[in-house]
Amino acid sequence: MSPARAMTLEEVESKPSKKPKRAIGKDEEIKLQKGTAVRYLLKAGELEGDHRRRATDPYWSLRVYRIKRVVVGRNPLQPVLYYLEGEPIKSTAHLIGRNPKRPFKYEELQVIEEPDKIEYPPDGFMRKYHPTGFIHYIQIANDNLTEAHQYAEKRGG
Repeated sequence: MSPARAMTLEEVESKPSKKPKRAIGKDEEIKLQKGTAVRYLLKAGELEGDHRRRATDPYWSLRVYRIKRVVVGRNPLQPVLYYLEGEPIKSTAHLIGRNPKRPFKYEELQVIEEPDKIEYPPDGFMRKYHPTGFIHYIQIANDNLTEAHQYAEKRGG
């Protein structure tokens, strides 16, 4: 059908221009089961609540979640979608992050074999950098500044 003819119709059934390179929907293999521990791929700026990806942002969520349900789209064909539980695994609950509500495809999930054996930075370190992930205080010192501080300390200032 020509594009000019399609524009005159109220409803047009669209067909993909190329066949998918992998099985999608009911023919797709369910690779992850309910209860599997996973991390998810973060969207740009998701950790800090905006839309920009920074060089210091992690690619994967810090928290580990379990898969709550697996949905197979049958008509029209859609990829298998994985929904995560509302709360993270207890050992990762103290880490920064938000609980995801959206579904994920297989490619957006990272399987964690033994979530209780993952080592994280100390809690104090995570809390110190919690709001932005950046260092909060930097002091640039040179000889003149150091001498001024020492003089002020001698004079009680």
